Amino acid sequence: MEKIKLLYVDDEESNLSNFKITFGAEYNVLTATSGQEALSVFTQEGDVAIVVADQRMPGMTGVECLERIYHIAPDSIRMVLTAYLESEDIIEAINRGHVYQYFFKPWKEVELRRAFDLVREKFLLARENRLLSLELGERNVQLEKVNIQLVEDIKKRKQAEGKIRILTQELFKAQENERRRIALDLHDNVAQDLFSLKIAFETVFDDFPKVPQRLKTRGKKMSELLGRCIKTLRDMSCGLRPFNLDQLGLVAAVSQYCEEFAGNHGLRLDFEAAGMDGLRLDSELEINLYRVIQEALSNIGKHAQASTVEVKLVASYPVLIIRIEDDGQGFDVKKRSVEAMHEKRMGLQSMDERVSLINGTMNVKSRLNMGTKIFIEIPLSGGAQ
Repeated sequence: MEKIKLLYVDDEESNLSNFKITFGAEYNVLTATSGQEALSVFTQEGDVAIVVADQRMPGMTGVECLERIYHIAPDSIRMVLTAYLESEDIIEAINRGHVYQYFFKPWKEVELRRAFDLVREKFLLARENRLLSLELGERNVQLEKVNIQLVEDIKKRKQAEGKIRILTQELFKAQENERRRIALDLHDNVAQDLFSLKIAFETVFDDFPKVPQRLKTRGKKMSELLGRCIKTLRDMSCGLRPFNLDQLGLVAAVSQYCEEFAGNHGLRLDFEAAGMDGLRLDSELEINLYRVIQEALSNIGKHAQASTVEVKLVASYPVLIIRIEDDGQGFDVKKRSVEAMHEKRMGLQSMDERVSLINGTMNVKSRLNMGTKIFIEIPLSGGAQ
């Protein structure tokens, strides 16, 4: 058991010696022959648990000594020994010295030992509580520092995310502008040149009636080949930038794309638009929504093995809702998300990025052999006219 410090103050050396012999085995007994010496010992030693002082001493009474010790260390336990029972002394000891207990001389070992043992437990618990409070205070300071750093990290992260968001928006804009340029070049230049070449092949023998039939047949085949090339180029041009989106709006462009998609993939596709009459979205919002629907249908065509697809476009202020559902083979959403990150697949990830850029949310639900449902919600404020 820990030997706590016990300071005994008495102006008689014999009393000090007897006290130390009696309690020295259980306590680290310190002694002083006067109040002034007691204050010096108490200050130098530190962490003194119990102070027992004789009341009647020359120079400084026991109560005066205990009062000064109380102001130095309020947690110390203070006791008074006296040969006199006077009510004034008792009241003074309680009010000034904050005395824990009063004992009479000659003191009885059993009484003092019982009191000291109780006080020891009280002191050790108080000290442990004080140490825990200090440790808690230090932890709180550390936690506050961590919180400050965390707030700063979150702030920096948000700033970085904002920069990434702006860069991503600019990247998509640059991508769409480049697609528009290439689409116009294919449509207005390359396709027109091929169309002129096709007409030339069709009319090249008009002024030569005696040209062999095999040459006419070959010319016709070349014209048909050029026709197919022109169609392919126009399809590519439309895929790069749907011209009807700029001219007719989102609903018409999506409707036409759904019709072409169903024909190309041999499946049934039901497209429905509600609440969209008279609603025109800004060009950036329209192209992002078109690309999201385009990517979703592309994924269905590549992976779903579906026979029926539903695409719904519903404007219900203040949001625009896109719902895409198929009866295909479905997939594990979490597993696919992890695979997409490792294999750098851009399907769902690209859709999610576009939706996020226009402040929307996307929710994908799918189970194996149970089809897939994609639910997208976009705020209309600021993007609708």
